[in-house]
Amino acid sequence: LKLSPSVVAFTLVGLLSCSTTIFILVPPNLQGSRGVDNEGFFGKVTSEIDWCENNYVHTRYIAEFANSTTSLIYCLLAVFSYLESMEQLSRDPGAIKFQLLLVSLWSVGIGSTLFHGTLLYWAQLLDELPMVYLICSAGFIVSTQSSIHLTPAQAKTGKLYIFGCLLLTLTIVLTAQGTHVHNAARGAGAVAFAVNLVFVFHGSSRSAAVVSSIHPSSGVEISDLFARGFICMVLSLVSWILDSIFCEQLLAFSPRVFLNFHAFGWHVFTSLAVYYMYKALIVERSVILKRGDKLGKMT
Repeated sequence: LKLSPSVVAFTLVGLLSCSTTIFILVPPNLQGSRGVDNEGFFGKVTSEIDWCENNYVHTRYIAEFANSTTSLIYCLLAVFSYLESMEQLSRDPGAIKFQLLLVSLWSVGIGSTLFHGTLLYWAQLLDELPMVYLICSAGFIVSTQSSIHLTPAQAKTGKLYIFGCLLLTLTIVLTAQGTHVHNAARGAGAVAFAVNLVFVFHGSSRSAAVVSSIHPSSGVEISDLFARGFICMVLSLVSWILDSIFCEQLLAFSPRVFLNFHAFGWHVFTSLAVYYMYKALIVERSVILKRGDKLGKMT
């Protein structure tokens, strides 16, 4: 399945415009706390978002059971992806870029588990910030994929990514929750996530076409992995939007075992999207390592 870069970009821009707006505004049905025992082990909810799952239903030690347990998928896939690509990374001069991506993915899993398990604000930040690190790592890989060794310009790009992540982190950590600067920084993080996500998928779709032209067999594999990753990402964004807008309806439809689009949609499909995209980048990288710096600009 070959996807046009323009179709990929327009699809993601449309979905991300909706999801980012929802995230920044936070709809009323996701504000405050819900559940049978809202004063569980971790006390009062301090996070700005209380996702569409009744709190402390299965145990008083985990606020959102389904959302917490499915968050561990990120950690499992990070470890599995590393083991799968360990041999190639051992001989890749640019291995650190891929390793940082997997560390970020693992951190997303830990942060998301803590966030959904406690619904405390500090844990919410541990969920949100690694997501920015993850997509920035992916963006840097895509922008430098065609070079075995970083050029001076690419090295500057890497430094800008690092500086931006550090600035965002320090601004959020050192300012009080709810202040204008703090909220502006979190909004900037959401926008940065959306922009980089579009860049990663758009750039990957273009580079897949380049690889296909010089190594058809690998190109077919990359295109297939990319298509799977793109479809999973679209499904995850649709799930996130549905869960955010129609939370009360979903709870009313099935109050005990309801359709948890955040746990089984967003978590499952985003983890699979990252996994497939990582594999596509690894296969693409193997072609580049074999041919040397001969592919030119791919994105």
